Amino acid sequence: MSYNVSLGSNSSFSVRLTGSTDDFKVLLAGGGTGVGDLANLQDVNTSGQSDRWVLVYDSASNAYKFVDPDEVVNAAANVTPVAQASSVGLSTAAVDYLDQALDDKIDLDAGTF
Repeated sequence: MSYNVSLGSNSSFSVRLTGSTDDFKVLLAGGGTGVGDLANLQDVNTSGQSDRWVLVYDSASNAYKFVDPDEVVNAAANVTPVAQASSVGLSTAAVDYLDQALDDKIDLDAGTF
């Protein structure tokens, strides 16, 4: 068996085999490139990146994005966020949920005097 390999100008190649191809195996391997940071990944939106924010997956955009950690707690408490809200800290609904869920387990209001 013999073969002929031709390289194209755009890093493409072609292989032509002649004769019997029994027991012939082909392994193609590419060089690929490494990624130095998250900003170079196609499915990571770094536009909202800020100190102490967390990276979460957003199914609506099919990508990862940075969010305020309070949003994660609000989502875990099953609280629907208000669109474009600029609140700081946990939402009242999340605090109410935690108050009910942790009632008699942790005293969130420091008790009475």
